[in-house]
Amino acid sequence: MDINFTFDKNHDIIIKLLLWQEVSNMEYKKIYKEFIKNNKYKKLSKENHHGTSRIEHINRVAKMSYGISKFLKLDYISTTRGALMHDFFLNDELDNLNAKRFKVHPEKAYENASKYFEINDTEKDIILSHMFPVTHKMPQYKESHIVNLADKVVSVYEFGRYQVKYTGALAIVFTLELVNNVFKFI
Repeated sequence: MDINFTFDKNHDIIIKLLLWQEVSNMEYKKIYKEFIKNNKYKKLSKENHHGTSRIEHINRVAKMSYGISKFLKLDYISTTRGALMHDFFLNDELDNLNAKRFKVHPEKAYENASKYFEINDTEKDIILSHMFPVTHKMPQYKESHIVNLADKVVSVYEFGRYQVKYTGALAIVFTLELVNNVFKFI
């Protein structure tokens, strides 16, 4: 019996997407590998963040940022690395600063990241500006805007998924920042 395999345009697109996804997963894991070897970074798996672990939050933000920046043909490696370091702090490093945590944790994340990893200017900007507009450090690079936006989207998802209660004011800040970033790309 003769079997004839013919692919139409839709099948070709599906195969290309599956191959792209596989290559992307391998590239992401290669970038991530550097960080997960670090003992302090591993501790993020035990840190609570938006109802999940901080490492899960960071990975969601980094994977989303990776995909967007790669699609837009930007510096996806720096984008991913910056996203992987954007919340690189332990809760006990900021325990005395409950109300100021939103504003000061980017500096602590940068301090930790620069202590353990080599960081370029884009990655530094991503880490320090990911809380804009809560902090007044506005993102300077397209890659920074992508992580900023991805962090907001993932945070809203996590708040909803894990049913963490948050104030209406925080929801408004997230929404305004989301709209602000979307219009910058249009």
